[in-house]
Amino acid sequence: MRRIILAASGAVVLAALPIDHPAGAQGDPAVAPSPDTPSPMDGGSADPGDSSAWRFDGAFYAWLPGVFGRIEAHGRSAPIDLTVGDMIDLLFNQWRALDAGAHFEAHYDRFDLLVDAIGGYVKPSTSATVERLGQTVRFDARATIHFVLAEFGLGYRVGEWSIAGRRRPMSLGLLAGARYYHIGNDITATRAGPSSERELSAESVVNWADPFGGVRWEIPVLDSLAWDFRSDIGGFGAGSDLSYSLVSSFRWWLPTSWRTQPWLGLGYKLVAFDYEISGESAINTQMRGPWLGAGIDF
Repeated sequence: MRRIILAASGAVVLAALPIDHPAGAQGDPAVAPSPDTPSPMDGGSADPGDSSAWRFDGAFYAWLPGVFGRIEAHGRSAPIDLTVGDMIDLLFNQWRALDAGAHFEAHYDRFDLLVDAIGGYVKPSTSATVERLGQTVRFDARATIHFVLAEFGLGYRVGEWSIAGRRRPMSLGLLAGARYYHIGNDITATRAGPSSERELSAESVVNWADPFGGVRWEIPVLDSLAWDFRSDIGGFGAGSDLSYSLVSSFRWWLPTSWRTQPWLGLGYKLVAFDYEISGESAINTQMRGPWLGAGIDF
């Protein structure tokens, strides 16, 4: 009987290799593998010609980030200071905040190919300032931020170390790829104070991509619980002036006898970027907060 065990994360994936259990003739008891036969978990390698060397993981997750920074649209700016608690309030206040994400990884030998995408919107109330006739005027503003973040990466596990009593090894890997951003900003403002004035509005939509490089690791805390971590940095003027992200999570594999291995994940995700377009529109934002997901290894 062949059983494939894959350790993977909604944001970080560092995988174990397949283990073969040869069986005896029909009707005979299963023949245990020889203690002298190297196991992939103990440092042995899978046969590259065996299709089982391919392993996959898919997951869906929700992210509740606080949003901090400043957005500008055609010379009008608004600070954003939205905590995780504020995000929860907006979520239950006429669905003024919502997002959803998906993650998929394919693995062959020590190579990992990942695709991750999340999209959503936030509609906070804030304040804005504009220059009118040489004076700074304050406005009460309603800002809407639409976002899509999609990343594509190729990873390589440079090292794997087996731990006694653990099905998955501790592993360390490198990662390189690109992250695509779509950010839409809408600001509608009404002048604060006793005097009334017509509403002012502005909007901007920006799309760009940043190359990035980073590291990731997995540490099996228990046989069914692992700590995954991934961090990267990028931009460097190719898109953003600077961008960076990190994902730290714990994954718990459900106690099942299925060939596919379902798991639940809980962690923390941060994405930050500083991007400017032609001096007219700019986004300097950090999004950070907890995420919750569920996935399956197969």
